[in-house]
Amino acid sequence: MVKLPPSSFPYGKYNGLTIPADIQIASEKKYLEWLRTQNIIGYIHGRELEVRPSTNEYGVLIVDEDDENYETWAHVPDDIWEKFLKEQ
Repeated sequence: MVKLPPSSFPYGKYNGLTIPADIQIASEKKYLEWLRTQNIIGYIHGRELEVRPSTNEYGVLIVDEDDENYETWAHVPDDIWEKFLKEQ
């Protein structure tokens, strides 16, 4: 999994709905299962983000499932993302 620079996470690509609401409130297991099905380009720790910084989340850049030419990003909680990275 590639760690990306802050410039890969501009405001125009941010979409809080990139991760469906039912996944955001789901169990850790379900969240991890969902992440495994995504075409993830890379990530950055939330404190390094220039847009919507966060100390307890990562920014994750994902290719949109409906348009392979469109990238979007959202926040993923630290604990879930770190478990996901360990699987890689």
